[in-house]
Amino acid sequence: MFREAIDARLQLLYLEKAVGIADHSEGERNLLAAIALCRGVDGLAPSSELRRHPLVSRMTHPTYHRVLRGLIEKGHVDYETSKGRSRGYRICLQADAARQVEA
Repeated sequence: MFREAIDARLQLLYLEKAVGIADHSEGERNLLAAIALCRGVDGLAPSSELRRHPLVSRMTHPTYHRVLRGLIEKGHVDYETSKGRSRGYRICLQADAARQVEA
């Protein structure tokens, strides 16, 4: 069982390198994963759902916002509003963005 866990961890590292997030902090990787898992059919993940997601819920409030702000500043996450109301977060990490992260 331990060997399988190690193999899975290694595969995850390869996948993270492939999409360009291997050098991101654990918090950044967890928040990106939570956004991907919480997004609806419109591609947006509401903040309220993100805060409750198991990958993010243990982050302190300041850490959550610091990590989120960092991902927005890097261009990996975008915040969308509609008519002045908050809508949610969208992942913007594309293949060329992943290459820029690796550089």
